[in-house]
Amino acid sequence: MAWGTRDKINVGLGLAVLGASAAFMQAAQSKGWLSLVKQRLPILKPIKELDRSKLEPFMVVSSQEFPAEVTEELGTDEYFNWMLKEPSKSPYKGRIINLTATYYTGVVDQVPHVPEECMVQGAYTQAGDDIMQMELPALGESIEVRRLQFYPPRDVTVKTYVYYTFCVNGDYLATRMAVRSRMTKFADTHLYYSKVEVAFRGRPDADLNELDARAREVMDRVLSELRSSHFPPKGWEQGGPPAGTSSSAPSPQNP
Repeated sequence: MAWGTRDKINVGLGLAVLGASAAFMQAAQSKGWLSLVKQRLPILKPIKELDRSKLEPFMVVSSQEFPAEVTEELGTDEYFNWMLKEPSKSPYKGRIINLTATYYTGVVDQVPHVPEECMVQGAYTQAGDDIMQMELPALGESIEVRRLQFYPPRDVTVKTYVYYTFCVNGDYLATRMAVRSRMTKFADTHLYYSKVEVAFRGRPDADLNELDARAREVMDRVLSELRSSHFPPKGWEQGGPPAGTSSSAPSPQNP
């Protein structure tokens, strides 16, 4: 079939756009406008050294270390996995709360570890999925949090309620796609991300407003302390830490 004038024009325009895009990308990278592979932003202080007193009135009652094979799969040794006990006096209910946090930097990672996949792989049945805005007074901002509900294997008498958020260079996001998109921000030269997760076990008909309030309290306490004492300050993602700045240096592991 012979090509007409319009076909030739369309092909020519397509080639011109591709050429211009390639030239722009090359120029952007050479001038430092665009960093496709972000550099490390080491945590200021190991995440396991978070000041537990900042979580009060929630008390840490146990700290669990993952086996080596789980840590390898997790992809970082900057994490904690704590069991908290809330007070028994109203408005609290004396529950055990699982609190976990991880920190990543210097890895080529597509954010593989999210509850909606990991728990389903563990034979849990997902029963709810909501994204909400949580106003955190101590942190001083409203953040995006994902709330998930799961039935454990072969048991419909209880549910696990999971709340999580990601902090990516100081921005809080609740979906993996949003995190991946934020990682590619045009101006950033350095990158870290952290996931904080809160989980309860409760009745299938548990009061979601009450659970939201408890999760909000825990999130506010842990995230405000992480930001003030552990996470790199906002602004370091563009150019990295100031010269002479000392920080912890987590060992990157590719999952």
